[in-house]
Amino acid sequence: MDWATLAGAIATLRATLPAGLMRRLAEEISAWGEEDWGLRRLHALRVAPAPAYRHSVERLLAIWHADCPSLSPQAVSFGLLCAGAGGAEREAVELVWTGVDV
Repeated sequence: MDWATLAGAIATLRATLPAGLMRRLAEEISAWGEEDWGLRRLHALRVAPAPAYRHSVERLLAIWHADCPSLSPQAVSFGLLCAGAGGAEREAVELVWTGVDV
């Protein structure tokens, strides 16, 4: 098991995702039942709306699946919650243009 690589992926996720999305991802993963890996992956990626967020979630899932497949969803969820609990609350900001086209 490559715990260091998985921990690094969780740290990267914490640096990328707002805290609210970290919590939602942790909740999604902890609720996983007996679905196959593809369906689990799809559900997790739906939590991340922006491409940069999805890329970080995809990296975490790929490392987990390849390097630590016996690690339970609850254990990974706990790791995400712990990582998300540290530091200040961050929220995403998006620019939306509603004016006249120039």
